Amino acid sequence: MKPWQPLPRLQTLVLCSNLLFTAPFAACFSEASGNQPGPVYYAIEDASAGARGARIASTPEPWRYAQAGKFEILSQISDLDMLRQLNEVLFVDSFVASALRDDFDRRYSLPCLLIFNQSQDRYLDFIRADNVEITKRALVATGMTGRRFLRGNEQTALVHIGNHYRNPYVGGASIVHNVFQQYAPRAPIWFRVGVGNLIRVMDPGVSWNPRRSFGHLFMRQDLLPMHELVNGPLPPAHDLIIDPEANARASETARWHHQITLFTHWGLFGAEEGRCRQFDRYVRRASEEPMTESLFRECFGIGYEEMRQVLRSYLGSRAFSSVNLTAERHKHLAALPRLAPRDATPGQVGRIKAEARIMSGYNGEAHRELLATHRRDPDDPELLGSLGISEMSVAGRADAALPMLERAAAAGSQRPLVHLQLSRARHPALLAQAGPDGHYTCAQVAPVLEPLLAAYALRPVSAQLYQFLAVLYAGLSDPLTDNELAILEEGVRAFPRDRALLQAVEDLKRNLAMRKDETGSKDQTESGFGSLGSGT
Repeated sequence: MKPWQPLPRLQTLVLCSNLLFTAPFAACFSEASGNQPGPVYYAIEDASAGARGARIASTPEPWRYAQAGKFEILSQISDLDMLRQLNEVLFVDSFVASALRDDFDRRYSLPCLLIFNQSQDRYLDFIRADNVEITKRALVATGMTGRRFLRGNEQTALVHIGNHYRNPYVGGASIVHNVFQQYAPRAPIWFRVGVGNLIRVMDPGVSWNPRRSFGHLFMRQDLLPMHELVNGPLPPAHDLIIDPEANARASETARWHHQITLFTHWGLFGAEEGRCRQFDRYVRRASEEPMTESLFRECFGIGYEEMRQVLRSYLGSRAFSSVNLTAERHKHLAALPRLAPRDATPGQVGRIKAEARIMSGYNGEAHRELLATHRRDPDDPELLGSLGISEMSVAGRADAALPMLERAAAAGSQRPLVHLQLSRARHPALLAQAGPDGHYTCAQVAPVLEPLLAAYALRPVSAQLYQFLAVLYAGLSDPLTDNELAILEEGVRAFPRDRALLQAVEDLKRNLAMRKDETGSKDQTESGFGSLGSGT
């Protein structure tokens, strides 16, 4: 199907939305430096001291702010410690992107807030009330080191306390699996674990000698059958990462980890070019199809047993021993961007903390924090957008939210939810203009569709956007075109299990069917729209 094209009668609205799309994702990254002091740390650009790199003093700082692509960073620790940890998080992001090649769609990738805390009290601000005491005990047991992953509808957050910069995967598999969640379709679990294990053993402080490990683990046993490897159940949480020690206990989980890491290593680094393309094709198809041996044969031209022989040979081959994982890691690190941490403004501190607290379930407290921050920093456009969103979703006051969202959108906010909520805030005025049958014209709906099209031009695109578009289409008095219906088909394919979206689509289908019965006109859903909503 061709990509969705906007309504011809609303071309002026598209022009408006295009004005908001002039700062693409890549523009958030500054050009990588060719003269960094080493591959492990970012070169830190500071207005007062220039690029100091790893020589920067490791001293406590007030809240500091930086941005790298989809990541916004708020830090209470020293710039050096923060950048070390951020370095590792973005390395994971970069490596996963390279492992998935161009076969997966990152259009629905969520922005991420990274918060580095210095004190226990500030860290506990982001812990749900019923988990605070458990978290306190865990912090004592781990020497005041913790990480909390939060997820909302349109962004995520990762809250830290302590130093994790040796390797984020050691602190839990959540970062790696969170990055994979940003892609559609979802890669198979064996591949996600295999990539995470490679990230683990690529760290310079970790030694992985698979020949010794396999010799110890498989002394009396052969490699696992491939069907067990790719179809096996997910290991328990405490065994979700590989133990690279050669003398690790010879459990079934350990065997599975080492062999899945070997298979992923072969597919990403060691196989000849034709086999690499076959591996990529298998990962992509296994994301959406049952992992049967027939699928395996279609992709590789060989069966499970033959592939097990390939892996056994690969383990002892020069192709395997010639792969330098440390060099692969440094290649990704060298491409990471320069950052310029700076003192955070009151608006940045209040906004980021409040957004993360909303994801922690503290909606009321976060809304009050946004209001207080707005009084101190009334002209911050991103803060205005956050407060407008909160007025809509927490306080339920569209009239109070409207001027804030208008100002944020006019300032060029790149946050899709600002424009989506602006569209919703204008919706009551549209309904007031509707005729006795509840329908409205294209001219009447234009002010509501304008910010919705602006949201669609940004990233990520959410299920809520498609849902609200279906609601607007249901009230439109003019016949719908194929292009208008195609965008809803796109939404259902992207979010096949979102109940609110599917319900809105079903309501629209019912509405269109009723109009057909009333007018006796040609079915407006004749472009395959009747199949929408069936992909649950």
